[in-house]
Amino acid sequence: MKKNEYRKYFFAAVGVAIVVFICMGLILINYSINVKNELYETSSRNLKEVYTQVSEKFMQITEQQWKLLGMTGDYIDEADENVDDIRNFLTEWKNEWHYTEFYFIDDNCNYLSSAGKRGYLELGSTWKNLVINKENVVVDGSLPGSDEVMFFAIPVVQARVNDFDYSFIAVSYNTEAINKELGVKAFAKDTSSYIVYANGDIVLKSEGSMDIGGNIFYHLKDADIPGKSLDSFRNSVKNGDSGEVMFWLGKDQYYLVYVPVGFADWGLISMVPINIANSSVVSIQQGTVLMAAQIGGLLLIVATVVLYTYYKRYMTEKNHEIARRDILFSIMAKNLDDVYIMLSWGTWQKLYISSNVERVFGLNNDDYNQLSKEFNALEKKGDIPDWKDIARLKIGESVINEYWIKPVDSNEYRLFKQGCYHMDKDGDDVLVIILSDRTYEQQIRDHMEDALHTAEAANRAKSQFLSNMSHDIRTPMNAIVGFSQLLLRHENKPDKVRKYAEKIVISSQHLLSLINDVLDMSKIESGKTTLNLSDVNLADIVDEIDNIIRPQARQKNQTFVVKSDNVEYCRITADKLRLSQILLNILSNAVKYTGEGGHITFEIKGMNFNNPQIAKYKFVISDNGIGMSEEYLKEIFKPFTREETSLTEMVQGTGLGMAITKSLIDLMGGIINVNSIQGEGTTYEVTMEFRIADINTNKDFWNRYNIGNILIVDDEIEICQNIVATINGTGITAQYALDGANAAAMIKAADESGHPYDIVITDWKMPGMDGIDTVMAINDENLENVPMIFISAYEWGEIREQAASLGVAGFISKPFFLANLQNGIENVVNNTEHETKQNHILAGKNFLVAEDNVINAEMFKELLKSEGATCDCARDGMAAVDVFKHSKKGQYDMIFMDVQMPNMDGYEATRTIRKIKHPDAKDIPIVAMTANAFANDVRAAFESGMDAHLAKPIDMDRIKNIVGNFT
Repeated sequence: MKKNEYRKYFFAAVGVAIVVFICMGLILINYSINVKNELYETSSRNLKEVYTQVSEKFMQITEQQWKLLGMTGDYIDEADENVDDIRNFLTEWKNEWHYTEFYFIDDNCNYLSSAGKRGYLELGSTWKNLVINKENVVVDGSLPGSDEVMFFAIPVVQARVNDFDYSFIAVSYNTEAINKELGVKAFAKDTSSYIVYANGDIVLKSEGSMDIGGNIFYHLKDADIPGKSLDSFRNSVKNGDSGEVMFWLGKDQYYLVYVPVGFADWGLISMVPINIANSSVVSIQQGTVLMAAQIGGLLLIVATVVLYTYYKRYMTEKNHEIARRDILFSIMAKNLDDVYIMLSWGTWQKLYISSNVERVFGLNNDDYNQLSKEFNALEKKGDIPDWKDIARLKIGESVINEYWIKPVDSNEYRLFKQGCYHMDKDGDDVLVIILSDRTYEQQIRDHMEDALHTAEAANRAKSQFLSNMSHDIRTPMNAIVGFSQLLLRHENKPDKVRKYAEKIVISSQHLLSLINDVLDMSKIESGKTTLNLSDVNLADIVDEIDNIIRPQARQKNQTFVVKSDNVEYCRITADKLRLSQILLNILSNAVKYTGEGGHITFEIKGMNFNNPQIAKYKFVISDNGIGMSEEYLKEIFKPFTREETSLTEMVQGTGLGMAITKSLIDLMGGIINVNSIQGEGTTYEVTMEFRIADINTNKDFWNRYNIGNILIVDDEIEICQNIVATINGTGITAQYALDGANAAAMIKAADESGHPYDIVITDWKMPGMDGIDTVMAINDENLENVPMIFISAYEWGEIREQAASLGVAGFISKPFFLANLQNGIENVVNNTEHETKQNHILAGKNFLVAEDNVINAEMFKELLKSEGATCDCARDGMAAVDVFKHSKKGQYDMIFMDVQMPNMDGYEATRTIRKIKHPDAKDIPIVAMTANAFANDVRAAFESGMDAHLAKPIDMDRIKNIVGNFT
């Protein structure tokens, strides 16, 4: 090739190179301008997104505080002015929330803090929102002697605590604590963020923010905002519009971002230095220069250089865009447990994964494919999303799931909310996945629910306890009140006064047993009820129940009938209190749910049983009351259940009676069945087995008193048949007559045949010829003296003297029990010898009484004096020891020792007496006389050396029994 041709091509190449260089220069200049514009738009947009999320976080914290304040207000309302409960609750939650103080506020903005301080709270412009509009508010301010604080306040129902009427409650937080909680930081420590009012007054500022005074607009008064004015930006803030601008302040250039917080006129304003936000611009420019140098050095391969440069520029732009995103999201990842993932749609290639994926899940972010495998291998449970559902999303659609994930190297599951969003990002089809850790929120919800359940359970337990006591205590109290009124009305009738007094004593003893059981805190705390088994008389239990229920039935003009059938053994081993409680619960309900003039029957039936040491009885209680539906019969034994109908609206009840009854029956090994027809009535059948206390009593009794033939006289054939069947079961003969005339004839015939009746039992009130007439008719026959006993369900005080004058030897009550008959026969034969002896058992005795209460000591002394006994009183245990130490041998028959006394209690006094050198010290009976009636108190008395335990209040019959056992 010629030299000129070389020169031509050389200059052509140089020309091409110059043209390319110029074109590239122009391209680079245009590119630099575009990069700056794109950088501004991208940074502005990303800054707005970042601070929008920060403002939403601040609003979430605010909403959470209001919600927690609302639940706190509910608890305080339920505490019903109990200052200790409220103080304990607020102390617990102060440790949980980390607030500085809790306040009760009245309509005049006066406050009472949980620490007991009082003062005035300056609310400023928010006063109207809180006090007038009753809205939730957030207020910044300070109290005397305290740092800057933030108040969260809500209105509540007007209430009173510690003599302070309040309508609002609030908590305060140190503003530094709010800043740390918000994490108002972005990009670098030189960033300044402020929570402001619409007028620019600063409420909060992030850590490291510039100190610009109290108003941001005043600080920006000299700022240069290209294309805008400070007034236009101030109006945007005032109108609550979000936005961002770039401005110069002196020699420094900043991004200014404004985002509304979401309530009142508060907003978030952040100033980010341009050199911080656009730190990558230098590297972009260096890359551009390097690219130009490469193009200039490779002019000969222009096409290749152009293609390479275009590819390099494209990839560099993309990498820097991703880098910028990494910067933004890495800052959020430091403060949030939200993992962000961006994938290309369809190919599912990684575009972005936030760096906190390792901290949150323990997964390595280096290799996406490996990361995907490790994430799929994590243990999960709950509403786990299906990838097919995610892949079917259209642009703009999303799917949200909430499920539990166990991170690597963790033994606990954490709750995550996963949102998958199909988006068009600048023309790119992408899938954005956000995994938000909601474990803490769930724990708060669970904790609040647990606290609520605990409070509800405590309230239910308290209500159930009070209801049980109301139900159980009112029954004997009604009998006590009723018989007390009758006693006052018949004070001039000794027989009735004595009878009413006996019934008052019976009901009082039942009430005292209930109170002793209530006071046994060990039972209440453990939730367990144990049986107190002892030998009891079933006839006595039925008689006591009759004395309680019959007055209630009489008030409603109801007929109350008590029957017995084949009850051979009355002395049984049982828990008298619990058995009485079961029967009283059912009978009380029968009275309550039976109308005026109704009929109630209580029947005790003896049942055949193959064990000769066990008595099996069925208690049948029936009424013709309102009855129950079939649906309610399935729920009757559940606590707090009542059948609500128009017929039960006026009947008081808690719905606990049958639940308690069923539990006690199960505890005693019994069975309860209920049959009921709505509108017709209800029948309860309770079947129980009892050990017979003295199985040989019936076998020896009849032979001992030489009784083999008995006549029953009653106008009700069913009663006659039941009594005859019961007596015949003992091996002796019994017959019956349905009226007095036939009875007299049968007695005469038996006498003439040489096989006279040994006992005649006749009803008092019979139609035609009553019991008195029957006795007179029998006496008219001039037969040999036949012992006659009256049986009746009525009071016989008015005929007692007349009957006795006609030769009636005794009286027994219906229903008929074999034990009552045997007691009546013993009274006839023994002529009350035992009673006379028992009544005079205290006569001539001398006691030492240790009692620190002067009134109690005087009362006890008078009671003993009325029985012919004497006593010396000691004021405490030490005095009792001294008196006994200086007494003569045999001077005292017994010591009654109170337990709780000053100087020396009863236990210590007893141990001291047992150790002193006195002839009676080892053997003299010492009886604990105390109001401490629990099982552990009785045990403590015996362990100290006492011989018996006497529970207060004093019962003279009990004292006589104890003295009789030791003398």
